[in-house]
Amino acid sequence: MKMSQSSRFYLSGLAVMVIMILLALQPQNAFSQLASPLPTPTAAPNDAIDLAVDNDHDGMPDQLQAAVQEFEDVSTAVAKKGGDPRNDPASMDALKKADDKLTRRLPYSGQTRAAGARLAALYQKLGQAPDQAARDKLWVEVQAIQAQMLQDPNFALVDQLMSRRLLDALNAKAPSGKASPPAVQSAANQVESVATENAPVQAAAANGGSQTLVPISWSELFPTDPCGKTTLPDFTHLYRGKIMFRTGMDKLNNFFYAKKFSHIGMYNGANSAGTKQVYEANPPDGVNPSGVNLRPLQSNADWTKPSTCVESAHVLGVLIQDVENAMDWAQLPANLGKDGHTPYNYNFLDKTRTDAVYCSQLVWQIFNHLGKDLDNSQQSMNMYNPWLTARFLFIAAGIPAAIAANFMVAPDEIALNPDVFNDDEGLNQ
Repeated sequence: MKMSQSSRFYLSGLAVMVIMILLALQPQNAFSQLASPLPTPTAAPNDAIDLAVDNDHDGMPDQLQAAVQEFEDVSTAVAKKGGDPRNDPASMDALKKADDKLTRRLPYSGQTRAAGARLAALYQKLGQAPDQAARDKLWVEVQAIQAQMLQDPNFALVDQLMSRRLLDALNAKAPSGKASPPAVQSAANQVESVATENAPVQAAAANGGSQTLVPISWSELFPTDPCGKTTLPDFTHLYRGKIMFRTGMDKLNNFFYAKKFSHIGMYNGANSAGTKQVYEANPPDGVNPSGVNLRPLQSNADWTKPSTCVESAHVLGVLIQDVENAMDWAQLPANLGKDGHTPYNYNFLDKTRTDAVYCSQLVWQIFNHLGKDLDNSQQSMNMYNPWLTARFLFIAAGIPAAIAANFMVAPDEIALNPDVFNDDEGLNQ
């Protein structure tokens, strides 16, 4: 489910820098340089969440914690009903109302809300773009809008607090049970990690626990998540059917969906030449074929790039032979195939289609074929959905994030599933 890392994409980053400079030079008309007009900004609600008070000193503003808990209570009630909430109008209505309330009360500026609406519209265009050139052009505008949203200190603060909360949940499922100390990370990431652990708030004991915003750098918002081990990933223990996760190599470009893991695949064993392979779906990167493919493991930057963390996992409650049979089913030309038979799916909100597939969608469909839905757990709904809601404000385009999360499946969502047992982790050097 990762975005393209092609050379064209990096060139587009230069255009983003130019746009950001133009935005900074024209604060009164911040979006005049963008290709499309923004919707009219909306006023802040009277009951906006107060981010200034943390009386229990737990690092999470009290009103934000209460609002998220209210959201979780609704999603928990929906999860306990069982089944797919999309097939239950009452559940969908409850999720939408909970999403509406949380989104409405987030203390974002009117300009940030307008930017969120524009992002949602651009997201739809990305899914419908006819070719990579069109996607690259749209992505330049997407990055410019993201940059503008991150200038809103309340948006930046909420995003970092919710991201830390989600990362804690993901790290709790990691094999080591905790993240590594900054000393085991690359020097370039040590400062980012310390800043993230401290969070962009500081306690002020003299005023009843109120907190003050601290300036946040771009790198602090998108740090490389730490790995639980300093040793290399142990690829010798893999067997066919193991799920493989990889931490994000470019957190800014994974803004749309990823907190810890931006890519996922399934180990397929070694071919007749002895080359270990991963069954995965990838966008074009200028080197490897795009779409659904069997790609080499140890000569593949997706799994061996330095400073990236790789985890492997197996799914509880299913037989290894059944997983292998499901992989055989998926690789048939009549189904998802291989060798680029099925193209990459840029519309993350449509996980059920089979004519185009993204990385976590491929894994989800393989296990869904076995009757094992890896995208329908209470833990995932309680942790991933509020993060998605706070980051995207999809409600501005009529797609509440609490509902959108049921249409998509992200690597982090699969990792959060209690039936997915993460059994090994390693850091590429």
